Amino acid sequence: MTRLFKFVSLSVFLVSTCCVAESAERAALLGEWKCGPYTMAGPELTITVEQTSNYSNDSKFWAIAEVDIRLTNGKVIKTRNRASGNWSLKNRIIEIHYDNVEFLSSGDPSLTVAMGQAALDAQQKKRNWARFKVLELGKRFVSVPLEVINKAAEVEVICIRP
Repeated sequence: MTRLFKFVSLSVFLVSTCCVAESAERAALLGEWKCGPYTMAGPELTITVEQTSNYSNDSKFWAIAEVDIRLTNGKVIKTRNRASGNWSLKNRIIEIHYDNVEFLSSGDPSLTVAMGQAALDAQQKKRNWARFKVLELGKRFVSVPLEVINKAAEVEVICIRP
């Protein structure tokens, strides 16, 4: 009986330690972060992103991204977009479910806002969520995306407080 009590006590301690650590990580993630620049390189284009992200205590999320799309001919198209939704954190994995994505602007007439929005809408229909593995969370927030659609997107993202 004493062994059982010790086992149960240890189990409760481990579970509570897990939850306290997760709660502390959640608290550390809250607020605004400046991320990037980070670059994703593919055969036809290179995308560099700088973004501001915000994780709120009510599990709401938003991000505004400045995106440079560099084509193989050297042309750079600057775009801006916004995303919002809900987030959760469990076992050092952040999961974001996007409710809304908006293509705000394009610096090139060959990529109109309507075209950019159509591309974002098509992506939302395929997958309206993203997961990120937290590698570091303190003065910096470092993560890497999981289960990406395109392997070029598997890049480490470093964020700092503004």
